[in-house]
Amino acid sequence: MSKEKSPDNDIFDPKEADPGAVNTTVVVDAPAAEVDMAALKAEMKLDILKLQADQLDVTYHPAIGIDKLQAKVAAAIIANTAPPEPVKVIEPVVESPIARNARLRKEAFRLVRVVVNNMNPIRTTVEGEYLTAGNSVVGSITKYVPFHVEAGFHIPHIIYEQLRDRMCQTFHTVKDRVTGVESSKTRLIHEFNIIILPPLTEEEMKELARRQAASHSID
Repeated sequence: MSKEKSPDNDIFDPKEADPGAVNTTVVVDAPAAEVDMAALKAEMKLDILKLQADQLDVTYHPAIGIDKLQAKVAAAIIANTAPPEPVKVIEPVVESPIARNARLRKEAFRLVRVVVNNMNPIRTTVEGEYLTAGNSVVGSITKYVPFHVEAGFHIPHIIYEQLRDRMCQTFHTVKDRVTGVESSKTRLIHEFNIIILPPLTEEEMKELARRQAASHSID
């Protein structure tokens, strides 16, 4: 009676091998494979370094090694990196009280050439006005300002600021749309329309001085 062989316990017997079968067993030389992989990695690293060197305009010998090329690339990167700009510290300018008062007085008395048009409807016949302006720093100044002088008139800047800011009240009639009843309404407007003219030229200043000397007047 024959005894069956278990697949798990089947032992290869060379006598039972098929003489026509092809042996497909591959023998790998492990040490040689490791050497090839290391060479491949080194070649890839060298290619990357050469690419970086080309981008940085670094010249190198075709047979240069990894270490030398890596040092050249690192030096080029350092050379092309701009140093940070130093932080500029701006010292605050401390103005003394005397310098501040002198500056404010100079600004207040600076002459401005203007044409002042009176827009107040209840003062249409007024040809000019004496104005006084000042403060605790510059003191006070009084100046006569004529209205509607087309050639312009020089006034201190502090007087100009007062004219610019002055308001007046006007009245106008409004009719109710439903009842038709008229009523008087008020509104605030700027009392003066001021046109700032460019400064006089040197020739114009000489002509003005000549006219003032002839008329014994001061503009």
